[in-house]
Amino acid sequence: MLGPDFTLLAFGVNDTAVAAFATAASSLRVPLKIVRDTLADGRKAYEARLMLVRPDRYIVWVSNDAPVDAARVIARLVGR
Repeated sequence: MLGPDFTLLAFGVNDTAVAAFATAASSLRVPLKIVRDTLADGRKAYEARLMLVRPDRYIVWVSNDAPVDAARVIARLVGR
């Protein structure tokens, strides 16, 4: 599921959390793929509901809750 763009793994989170990242990435022109799933079938091993992964597969941000400012998170990750 990971590709050449940043990827947000979202496990059992509401639409608001995902939308904040989608909007922020779009406004900053950062390619972002969103992968949504549940915490069922062993996915609890990820230990976080939200994970942002760089294109090189390095996990750069994790949390169980959406950040107050998703644009700030993404901007920092891409050096802006």
